[in-house]
Amino acid sequence: MSANAWIIGTIVGLNYDKLFITPIVIIAVIVHNCLGLILGYMGAFVTGKSTAICRTMSIEVGMQNSGLAVALAIAHFEPAAAIPGAIFSICHNLTGSLIAAIWRKKS
Repeated sequence: MSANAWIIGTIVGLNYDKLFITPIVIIAVIVHNCLGLILGYMGAFVTGKSTAICRTMSIEVGMQNSGLAVALAIAHFEPAAAIPGAIFSICHNLTGSLIAAIWRKKS
C-alpha cells in the first residue's frame, strides 16, 4: 500500500500542472468509479447473493488496480498518460473508504 501511495504521489507531483487541464478526465474517472461500485453491488444482488457478498463485490469492482494502470502507462506511453490512473487511485481510495464507513454504521 505504501509503495502504491509513493508511486501515485510521484505521478501527481510530476504532472501537477497537467492535472486540471482536462476536467473531463476527472469527471470520467469519478463516473467510472461510481459505476463500478453500483454495478458490482447490483451484479451480486441480482444473482441472489447475501448483503455481505454484495458489498464485497461492490468494493472489489469499484476499486480496480490503479497501480497497474499507472505502471503500464509509464512503461508504454508518455508520463501524462499515467494521470487518469493516479486520479483513479485517489478517487477509489476516497469512495471506497466512504462507502465502507457508511455500511459499517448500517450494520
